[in-house]
Amino acid sequence: RGRSAEDHAHACTRDPQCYNSLPLSDQSLRLAKLVSMGLAFNELLPKHVEFIAQQRLFFVASAPLDAAMHVNVSPRSGAPTVLSSKTVAYADYAGSGAETAAHVLQNGRMTIMVPLT
Repeated sequence: RGRSAEDHAHACTRDPQCYNSLPLSDQSLRLAKLVSMGLAFNELLPKHVEFIAQQRLFFVASAPLDAAMHVNVSPRSGAPTVLSSKTVAYADYAGSGAETAAHVLQNGRMTIMVPLT
């Protein structure tokens, strides 16, 4: 008896090469149901670029080096712009403050999160 697409996607969740071969919709389903942490990629694949371009909302997260301070997570409208397989940009409009910019200047770290729809 053959495996269902969902069984195959489940089996691929922990194998990045197998996982990358899945359609993006199957990857999203499996991640949402099975994985508490996201996968890391060395660079964006063409299917990631296509997915990012279709989004109308994303989040930017940053934190200072001081563990006593808080993490900043801010929603952003529109989609980030993919400049290359390793470079993503977005327009940073000042809102309630400049925490993200301050954190990046301090430690060079920022996360862009694109929700799975």
